[in-house]
Amino acid sequence: MNMNTKRKENTNGKVDVIIPAYKAHATIIRTLSSICMQSIRDDLYVIIVDDACPNDGKNNSYEKILDKFISLGLSGKVVHLLENSGPGVARQRGIEAGTNEFFTCIDADDTFASAISLETMREAMKQENPQMAPDSIKCVSATFFQLGENLKQIMPHQNDMVWMFGKLYRMKFIEDYEIKFNATRANEDTGYNKWVQLLCTNPNE
Repeated sequence: MNMNTKRKENTNGKVDVIIPAYKAHATIIRTLSSICMQSIRDDLYVIIVDDACPNDGKNNSYEKILDKFISLGLSGKVVHLLENSGPGVARQRGIEAGTNEFFTCIDADDTFASAISLETMREAMKQENPQMAPDSIKCVSATFFQLGENLKQIMPHQNDMVWMFGKLYRMKFIEDYEIKFNATRANEDTGYNKWVQLLCTNPNE
């Protein structure tokens, strides 16, 4: 979907969970497990964006992995990029493929901090008054754990605008101001969030 084409505003309270994935067949299982255990699982829709990832040699496609979680009650789909373009482009494609009121992004080797991570962020977002937009329509930062490859290194991210981790975004706000990821492979998170932050604090400039 072209982001310049405004879709009808959705106020269903549901959340698209966007996962850019490249050579993540092993780690994405942990990511999906943390999504499947969320208290608002029925209101979540997972969008895995396959960043032109090569086959893992085990015929273990992202579709097959996601299907296992769909059988457990999760909803979602896989979107494929024709060429490897990096996480920013993959996230942008996932946002364009989404249809719900909110969206969040998580990498394919990370996990949500607890079973109420997304519920907590959504409740905070719902408390904002849409009649006071755009000042009140902000992304919400919450505690998020990023695990290292050995599963022992834990990096908490709290209340920062650097990462996409642990944030919820309102689709209408993103579309109204046509906020998009750039196609670079470095600092794309910082650029995106700075754009959001500036528009939240001073939309007239």
